[in-house]
Amino acid sequence: MILIKDLCKNYGSLNVLKGIDMEVKKGEVVVIVGPSGSGKSTLLRCINLLEHPTSGEIYIEGEKITRRTDENKIRQKIGMVFQHFNLFSNLNVMDNITLAPVKVKGISKEAAEDNANELLKEVGLSDRAYDYPAKLSGGQMQRVAICRALAMQPDIMLFDEPTSALDPEMVKDVLTTMEGLAREGMTMVVVTHEMGFAKEVGDRIMFIDEGKVLEESNPETFFSNPQNSRAKEFLSKVIH
Repeated sequence: MILIKDLCKNYGSLNVLKGIDMEVKKGEVVVIVGPSGSGKSTLLRCINLLEHPTSGEIYIEGEKITRRTDENKIRQKIGMVFQHFNLFSNLNVMDNITLAPVKVKGISKEAAEDNANELLKEVGLSDRAYDYPAKLSGGQMQRVAICRALAMQPDIMLFDEPTSALDPEMVKDVLTTMEGLAREGMTMVVVTHEMGFAKEVGDRIMFIDEGKVLEESNPETFFSNPQNSRAKEFLSKVIH
């Protein structure tokens, strides 16, 4: 599904990613953890070409996307949910969700709205379809952002710290939505500080620090018996 070989990303003299190798199989949930500034978000942004790698190769469903490619076509396959929602404030919830399917995929407005209503029902927001983002809580906006990504019917979903901008009581609803997607078999790559989610939902945990993958294992092994000294130190600080 996703194959990454020796991925490097530099900003001038700053080396943010240093030779990342990664494979994500269809239906797998891979959770990326690590300290702030370790390159986790940059890695996600390279996967859907919001950032262009300095070197290395990325394959999506067997297609090499790191050579000249149609970025918008790639992004139709890959949904992304950001830390700060990125909803259009001048559009209501329904229009936020249906804009891309209608404009990019050429789906009829009626079909797009039917799909949007189904998605909103799944995340418990049927009654907010015609509200504007300013009327929503952070947790509601993030669930709308997830619906917006799913409306393009992607094969892969990327989540970049989707709960870190939320008040604690809002976090659970968003994580529950993500857990539901995982149960349905969505291929997911999740950058998060929510260790409970990583442990319960992740099929595999990748620990990244200073632009390198230092440890990779199943959740049980990673949380109970990490091998890398930096991973041990990190876990001692985030799990109380």
